[in-house]
Amino acid sequence: MDECLLHCRIDSMLQHCCCVSSPLAGSARNITYCTLLDLPCLMKWKRVWFSYTEFPYVHQDNEEIETGIDQCKHCLPTCNGVDFEIVSNVAPLRRTYNSSGYFHGLLKGLTNDRPLSIIKLFFRLRFAQATEMDMVGDWVVLLS
Repeated sequence: MDECLLHCRIDSMLQHCCCVSSPLAGSARNITYCTLLDLPCLMKWKRVWFSYTEFPYVHQDNEEIETGIDQCKHCLPTCNGVDFEIVSNVAPLRRTYNSSGYFHGLLKGLTNDRPLSIIKLFFRLRFAQATEMDMVGDWVVLLS
């Protein structure tokens, strides 16, 4: 049952954003992984994949309202399974006061010369099944 929903969500992500979020892409299919540049599209359509429902007057350009349940009618509902949420926010980092950059912490050695994104992952449970995935491009390459 969970696999049916997984494949349904993957197909929907490919349809709407032409890529798949890496936590969902644990299949043997040859698919394109989403990058930071695809985040606006993923955030726009997440209500479809995770059963978000909104009122018609919230949508821009009279978009058709779709829910995750309508997208996967052929799948049975899941009793338990993998569930995750993507939340993004933007805040400016404080500027360095000299050319040598930051002196300590996560930003040590970084200067204002390049744009920077910080990605923090939080897990609800302390222990979880480990998943390893080889990707063609990683976040470091995108950010440099």
